Formats: sequence, structure tokens, C-alpha cells
Amino acid sequence: MEIEIRNERQLTEWENRIGALFQRHELDYVLGGVRQSLKKLNGFDAAGIALFAIRYSLPPIARPHEMRIMSWNELAPLANLVIQFLITDPATFEPPAQDHYYNSTLIPIVLRLAGNQFPYNVPFFGQYARALKLFHYIPQQLGKNVPQYFDVDAAFQKLTEISLVDFIGVGYGAFAVATTRSAFTGGWFQKARSQGMKFDDDVVTKGLDQLAGDQWELREIYESYRQPDRRYGMRDFNPLFVYPLVRPWPKRETMTLDEDRLLAPLPDLILTRLAEGVYHQIFHHHRHDFASYFGYVFEKYVGEVLTNSLPDGQLISEAEIQRTYKTGKVPDYVFVDGDSAILIESKATGLQRKALATADAISIDQSIDRIIEGLIQLHEFKEACAKRTPGLEQFERCTDFKLMIVTFEPFYIVNSMPFREVIAEKLRTQMKIGITTLPWYVLSVEQLETMQPHFRNGVDFTAALTDLINLRAFQDLLKESAERTGLTYKDSFLYEIEEDIWERLNIRPQEVVIEG
Repeated sequence: MEIEIRNERQLTEWENRIGALFQRHELDYVLGGVRQSLKKLNGFDAAGIALFAIRYSLPPIARPHEMRIMSWNELAPLANLVIQFLITDPATFEPPAQDHYYNSTLIPIVLRLAGNQFPYNVPFFGQYARALKLFHYIPQQLGKNVPQYFDVDAAFQKLTEISLVDFIGVGYGAFAVATTRSAFTGGWFQKARSQGMKFDDDVVTKGLDQLAGDQWELREIYESYRQPDRRYGMRDFNPLFVYPLVRPWPKRETMTLDEDRLLAPLPDLILTRLAEGVYHQIFHHHRHDFASYFGYVFEKYVGEVLTNSLPDGQLISEAEIQRTYKTGKVPDYVFVDGDSAILIESKATGLQRKALATADAISIDQSIDRIIEGLIQLHEFKEACAKRTPGLEQFERCTDFKLMIVTFEPFYIVNSMPFREVIAEKLRTQMKIGITTLPWYVLSVEQLETMQPHFRNGVDFTAALTDLINLRAFQDLLKESAERTGLTYKDSFLYEIEEDIWERLNIRPQEVVIEG
């Protein structure tokens, strides 16, 4: 059944019609069908169907020994209706939403599209290792010897009654099971413990309570964050980012782990919850103190990725530069390659949720300002080098400078030509000089991680960045690099960390698959 949604009223009517269809089914029946149909659905569509089920489906009757699953033949018509709702954009309404970002109507449309679909494409690569590095290993290395110290683990444990290391371990265990079964019980954790995983019932229970919510808890989160402007109702926040595991029925105080049934409609979101989810959870409660400290942690992590990517002796840190240059701000890292220098700044930031959902111009600007700030700082350092400022003698042979910002979360489409034109204009306004040809690129740390083994084994870092600045697609660069080196995920410096937990969980990565 094809439809045309032409205005907000029709959008609401169609939303209600879909909801009425979901009210005929119980929650576990629909979510079980979604989980078993992930090979037929992309993540964005599966998440949208799951959200309609959470909002409208009937609470299931408790069936401790049974999990009913909707067949694809029955789910497909519902999926088609939901997908038509999800792909609607207010730019197509009559009258269309007047969304402009610096005279561009394309940026808001594409940003909404990317920002609401791409987060569900979660790679298996490095998620667990990154979480451990950022929230455990690096804070231990830094200790209290950084300005604005913040005890990350103590803050998390106060919020959750579980340590970060235990939570990440339980989460990864839950992911491993959720990718091989449509539902699971605490009995799996009992078996894992007998094979060497050191989690007791209390740790598993508290970990799962941070990962799992029942229908009412998920609905409450949905209502708290739903778009007030219902023209953007198809862009509502999905509570599965907070609770990627769903309890079909509420947890009772007397319920044992064996009785605690859970569903993972999109298992990959468990991995997101372990990294970005922990960041946002702590940030929500300790905004200023945590953000200031995490900047140092993220800078250190980016340095580890770069050190494991680049030839020895060619990466220079901020601290090394400041030994001789003390009169201005410096990059976090500089990679010197002959007469070329890549100036690198890390930014523990991403696009605001409102920017992704509605392409609100103010929210986009507030997000982009961190990128602008970094580019200005790098440009000023570049100019200081060009002027042969005392203390920067080690860069006096460098005549070609490129600028790179590494972000904690992806900045979707920021490197596209329309966005580049906006950023060039903002730079001209703030710096009062024309720098439209300033060679820069924004790379997420996830992208840097995926390229790490290839950079370490022969792919030229400077040439690759030049290609990206010249608008080559990152996925094309990654594919060509992998074909050239023949390397895979297990060649990453992060692999050893993840291999350790695979041993403790008695599960290997090739066993982590989605059943059809």
C-alpha cells in the first residue's frame, strides 16, 4: 500500500494507523520477529519497527518457557508501512518545512537522512576495546596528573552500583549471546562463569539492569525525548540506544537470572551502549567536570591509535612541541613526512541530537563550532611554522601543511562540498582572512581505527589524507587499502584486548553472527 504524506496532519494520521495495527500483537511476538528478520531489514528500519512495537503493542502474557516470534510473512506488511513513515521528510510537505542552513536546503535534508539512519550501522570492529581503553586503561595511565581530574569509574559506580570494567564485560557477554540466540536467560552467564568468566549473580544483575528496560521504561524514555514539533515525528529518539535489551515483561524483585528473559531487537546497539552510551550517561550527570576531563582521555587515545598507525619517530606530540615552543597553542599531534606536516587535533564531540533529528541551524552551529575552533587553532600553528617562529625549528623544512580533526562521534556529511563551503565562510568571518583552500578533513576515531592496520603496513598516511581532502569517499579508501594489505580486523592493535574477553567468554568472533 503506497501512500503520500503531504502534511503534518497526514503524517499523524498515518502514525496512528500504524499504531492501531501494532495494538493487535503482543510485544515479544513483534520484537522476536524483528530479531529473526535482521537479514531482511536494515538497522534503521528494524529500529523503527521495534519502536512502534514498544509504543503500541500489547504487554505480553508472561510465558517463562516460550518466546513467540512473528514470521516474516506477517511482519513484512507492517515493515513496509513503517518504512514509508520513516523515510518521509517535512521538506516534501505542502507547504514544505523551511529548513535552511546558510542558504543551503540540501544540508538539512541530507543531515537528517544520515543522522537518523547511520547510527544503526554499528561495526563490530573495536567497540569493546575502545570502551575499555577510554573508560579504564587510559584513566589509570593518566592518574591524577592532569588538569581537572575526574574519577570516571567512581562516578559510574555511584550511578549504577557496578564498576565500568564489570559493566563492559557483562555488556559484551550479552552481545555475544544476543547475536546467537533470539532470547537468552541468566543460565548462559552461569555456564560462562563455570568456564572462567568471573562475574557473580549480583554483577550480572546490575549490568543487565543498565542494559535492559521493560516496555514501560522504554516508553517513558521515548516520551521524554519525542520531538515536540510533530513534523519531525519520524525522527523521534529511539530508547533502544539507552536500553538495547528489552524485557518483554517487567522484572520482579523475586525474579532469578534464569527467569529474566530478554530480547535484543538490534544486538549491535549493545556495543554502542558500551562506548558512546557510557559517555552520554556520565555526561548527563556530570556535564562540565566530565567533559573537561574526558578531553584529555580522548586526546591520549587518539595518540595511541596514531602511534600504532604511523612510522616510528615521525609523530610528534603536543608535550614534545611545548618543550621548545611556549608562546602559542599547538596541535595535539603533528605527523612529519618529508616536507609535509599533518596537524592533528582531537575533539571529544559529535553532532547534537537536535541537529541530527531536525537539522536545527542553531544546534548544527553549536556542534560545528568545536570543529571551527580546532581548525583555527591548527591554522594559527601552521602560520607560526611558516613564519619560522622561534621554538618551531623542527618544522622549518615543512612547506605543505594539512589539517585533520579527529572526533569521538561521527560528524556526518561535514566533509561534503556544501558543508565545506559553509565552514569556509564561517572561518572567513571569524578569522577575517580568506582561506577557502585550507586543506582540512574531519575523521571520526572509529574511521581512524579501521584504517590503523593498513597505515601501519604500508598505506601512505599523507597520501590517504590528501585523497580524502580531495573528496574521495572514505569507504572507497578503506576497501582499496584492505585489498592492498590483505589485513583484517585481527591485525588491529585493538584485537588483543578483545581476544582476551573472547577467551573468558569462551566465544570466538566468527561465532558472533546474526541468524536469519
